[in-house]
Amino acid sequence: MPDIGRPTIASIDTWKQRGGAAAANGQYAEAARCSREILKLDPLDWGGTKSLLLMARLSGELDDPMIEVAFKAFFKDFFSRHPALGITLSPTLTFDRWIAGAGLKTVEIDSAQIVGTTPPYTAEPTLAVEIPDAGFVPGWDHVIAPTGEVLDGSGYLDLRSALNVMPHVCFPEANRVMHIGAGEPTRIPGRILFLSAPTLFNVGHWLVDFLPRLRGIGADDKDARIAVPAPLPNRYREFLATF
Repeated sequence: MPDIGRPTIASIDTWKQRGGAAAANGQYAEAARCSREILKLDPLDWGGTKSLLLMARLSGELDDPMIEVAFKAFFKDFFSRHPALGITLSPTLTFDRWIAGAGLKTVEIDSAQIVGTTPPYTAEPTLAVEIPDAGFVPGWDHVIAPTGEVLDGSGYLDLRSALNVMPHVCFPEANRVMHIGAGEPTRIPGRILFLSAPTLFNVGHWLVDFLPRLRGIGADDKDARIAVPAPLPNRYREFLATF
């Protein structure tokens, strides 16, 4: 007799087949249910983890506590290095819409440019804006508005970009993002420039895409501080100290 205390391959495969068929028919909530059944049988099933997060993204149904479990499983390497960090589910809003709604004005640091690759593309302008009481999570690349929304477009890559490997999962249908959280916020007085850093601290992107942001500090802002990710290597910090 088979050991009924352990999942059988057949039972997991059955749920995967049902979930795949449901997803193909646009029945994302049903596909998410199938993924949950897979994870009940085997909490370490990688396919079930990825599928649950994907189906939740497409269906916008985020009231299942198993989604947080899947999130931690998906980013298990990150959470193994930072076990004290929690998880937060926040509303999202585009940077432009929030700024316009708040009546704030942006300052153009770099204008839009046509990059002469094949095919060529247009690089968006770099804008600076002062947001009173904004927040950020050290080690994550997006600003949090004082009203609680994560501002999509405030980081190096958009929240939904496939190249954005920062620890978060975007749920566009629900205008929500699940991301790392740092617990009770710490208030830092004074003016702070959100500089951030590229994924994996790539030197080329650091020089081309991030250091120009230092121009967001005005000549009279000598006491302004710079916000960078907590794991930023010392060589980058030493370089910043020369400015």
